[in-house]
Order: sequence, then structure tokens, then C-alpha cells
Amino acid sequence: MTNRNQLRMIVPTPSGRTEMEGVGNGSHFYLRSELLKSELPEGDEWIGLDLSLGSSSETGAIASASPSGQLAVLRAVSDKVEKLGEKRVRGVETTGYRSPLDPEHYAEYLRGKGSTKAAEEYEQLAKTVPSTTEVETWIDRKGLVRQTVVKSDAHDPRSGGETSTEVTIDFYDYGISPEIKLPNPDTVYDATPMIRSKLGLSGSS
Repeated sequence: MTNRNQLRMIVPTPSGRTEMEGVGNGSHFYLRSELLKSELPEGDEWIGLDLSLGSSSETGAIASASPSGQLAVLRAVSDKVEKLGEKRVRGVETTGYRSPLDPEHYAEYLRGKGSTKAAEEYEQLAKTVPSTTEVETWIDRKGLVRQTVVKSDAHDPRSGGETSTEVTIDFYDYGISPEIKLPNPDTVYDATPMIRSKLGLSGSS
């Protein structure tokens, strides 16, 4: 298992829709599109991001798109889990569960795992950009995650801006071993320090 993933998505923009390609390796994620490329330094094609907080393996699992990481999300984010019923995902019968992402509960969970720095950074993130997040996970009879839906509404007190996102991830073709290549480091612009600074997080994770 390489813990790598690859995706293509269509993103709505003020001028229309644009296709975006993504490659993940654990908590490290890389994105590229023609729209992003126009904003990058010459020679760079990808934007790189480290989505973990406080160098924690727990937040790394949350950030990754792996099925095991998505199960960890549901178990860690809240003690309020609602059963949604059943539905077919790509022809497979699944049972759905929904849980709000409770920042205080998750920070407590991280501290219990010994990830004190990650808990502190998560609390800081919640203060900088308050948000409400809801996670749905659809699991088949073998315990495999088949679909995850993450809905989030965020408010930036500094700009007054409001952002709503909904991301749906389907998991299928279990058992295959696709070859997923990571970008050449020479073509990657690491946006992690800039993003962390904007979110009020000090230094590197």
C-alpha cells in the first residue's frame, strides 16, 4: 500500500468551470490546473500543500483521502453519530453515518493521542476561521468505505467572507495497485508556509 491517491475534479469559478488534477501522498497534496499555473512562479506547474497539523499522524490521516483515514475521521470528530440508512454507491449496498466535526472534541481526541501541538494548532485554526463541518461516510458490508461527503461552512472574521464547500469522494476498485507518480519537486511551489501564516499558525507543521 503506497498511501497515494489521484483525482480529477471540475471546479466552478466566476468565469466558468475548470478542470483540476490532484495527487496525494499521505497528508501531502499536489494540485495543478491551467488556472493555477498562471499564478505560479515560472517553471512551477503544481501547488504543494502539507495538510497535517502539528506533525501529527492523526491529522495526517484526517487530511488524506485514504479509506482508513476517513474511518478515523468519523470516530474522532464527535461522539454524536447519526445512522442515515442504506443506499447503493456504484452498485454496492452501503450504510451511511453522519457526524458533525466538533473542534473541542477533536482537540481533546488529539491530546489523548499525545498530539499536543496538533491540538493547539487545531484550536487556533478554529479561532482564525470559525467553521461548521459535517461528515458523511458510507460503508459496505465488509467494512470498506465506499463514499465520504464533507460539507463545510466557514467564516473569516478578518475579511467578513463566507465560504461553503461540499466534497464527495467515492472509493472503488479495491485490491488493485495503480501506478501513481508524484510531481517532480522542481515543478512544485510549496504553498504550505503561506497558508499556515494566513491561518495564524506559526512556522512549519
